[in-house]
Amino acid sequence: MRRAKDGFLELSLDDLRVRVKCFEEYYGVSSEEFLQRWRKGDFEDTFWTNLWRMDINFLKKLAEPGVILESDFDYEEKDA
Repeated sequence: MRRAKDGFLELSLDDLRVRVKCFEEYYGVSSEEFLQRWRKGDFEDTFWTNLWRMDINFLKKLAEPGVILESDFDYEEKDA
């Protein structure tokens, strides 16, 4: 995790993958099983389950062809 030039904390893809893994270990289910069960209402709709769902969807979106991820942090390093 690092701080971008706007002051917000920025997570790396590795940070997101680790967080998803932590959710899987904590709840004892894979992310795919979680998504299926969450859609059926088997998991409570909480801040943490929503964060997990968003992390999974973000990582899936990045795996699609042609998706490019940019970061303000990258620009800061070039300007330094």
